[in-house]
Amino acid sequence: MQAAGQMRYRVDIYSIEGATPVKTLKGSLWADIKNPRTLGEQTSLRAPGQSEIVFRINAEILPGRFIVYGARLWIIDCMLSDSVARITRAAATELTGETATYTPSDGLAYSVRAYLSQSAAYEGGDGATVYRSRIDVAKLELTSAPKAGDQITMRGQTFNVVGMPDGGDDGAVVQLLVRK
Repeated sequence: MQAAGQMRYRVDIYSIEGATPVKTLKGSLWADIKNPRTLGEQTSLRAPGQSEIVFRINAEILPGRFIVYGARLWIIDCMLSDSVARITRAAATELTGETATYTPSDGLAYSVRAYLSQSAAYEGGDGATVYRSRIDVAKLELTSAPKAGDQITMRGQTFNVVGMPDGGDDGAVVQLLVRK
């Protein structure tokens, strides 16, 4: 049984609501965070492996919600509640990347975490494989829906958003096709 005193981290739980991303705080809870034991190579904003995050049972712990602890950010993939032990175990993927500046074409610049893939493979209109630069950003950190003409600055370079691939928004990570 997980004792209340073993939950050492005060975390915030967020959801994104509406067509335009609106970040909504659902609560602040005590949790215990266990990082993944094995890691592979990172190929997107989603870190390899899943963390186990344990809470006292709470209705706000749901798949698709975000967990924030300091500068760290996770997306809840799945969860299981144990009513006897009165805990919820969540398997969550950490969203890790580099600090970048996102500038909407009609707004003010702000900081996001981002992951740059220089040669992401996509299927072109004729069925041939096309390689493009892609930047993944955490949807929770966006203040408006991304669109062509927005810019992302990272690694000392500015990239122009040209669009989003099909299926490029899974509710947690938004994939943006970019060019210099």
